[in-house]
Amino acid sequence: MLPSNVQNYFSSFGTGGFPGSGVVTAGQLGGIPAINGAAAVPSSTPIFDIVNFKAPFDAGGDQPQNTYRLIGRLDFNMTDRTQMFFRFGRENLNEFQGTAFYSVYPQYDVGTGTSNNSGLYSLNHSFSPNTLSNTKISFSRLSTSNSFNTALTSTPNLMLFGFATDPTTGNLIQFPGLENIAPGLGGLPFGGPQNTLQVQEDLAVTKGKHSMRFGGQYTYIQLNKAYGAYAQAVEQLGYQFFEWHGRSGKRGG
Repeated sequence: MLPSNVQNYFSSFGTGGFPGSGVVTAGQLGGIPAINGAAAVPSSTPIFDIVNFKAPFDAGGDQPQNTYRLIGRLDFNMTDRTQMFFRFGRENLNEFQGTAFYSVYPQYDVGTGTSNNSGLYSLNHSFSPNTLSNTKISFSRLSTSNSFNTALTSTPNLMLFGFATDPTTGNLIQFPGLENIAPGLGGLPFGGPQNTLQVQEDLAVTKGKHSMRFGGQYTYIQLNKAYGAYAQAVEQLGYQFFEWHGRSGKRGG
């Protein structure tokens, strides 16, 4: 009973859902009257599917994921005056599709990937029994991004105004789209790396009963995160209006 362009939308973007476990009819919704001269929708007409689907779920032990962490250190004493070490750490976390956003249309499920790397080189050198130098160079790359089917990046998001629920079952009403809970809450792709480079030098000098310490630090941070706000077109079904009262400064809606 829907117009052909609406049927084309669902046939293009709304396929792939899991089998349903029931329907909600027009009669259960209180009936759908005639609008703009069209015939009233018969009460037995199915309006919504009640859909069973699977999604990753946090049952108390964090989101389902594959994660590993590595750390290693290498020490080298070049001479009795010069010692150095290198330390490296890596963390890789993959939260499955559906942990960041899940849909009754599983092709729109979104996961999260995290890849963190950190390295530190430290050099100690004694110029004399009274003078000690410590040099450190560190680098880190922290990267977080959402994982999803990038072929669907340009899919328009169709949604009802607000967090609409079916009055019969109380379940959310969901249409095709990426992170389409409400306008402005989505936006893919999201994420990117943050690179940090740090150089530090400390010099300690002892003179008799006096100790002096000099040093400096340089830090460079490169933030390359991106947020695809409204990268997907938003089609919102519903209405909203505001009424302005100029002199009183009050706003009603």
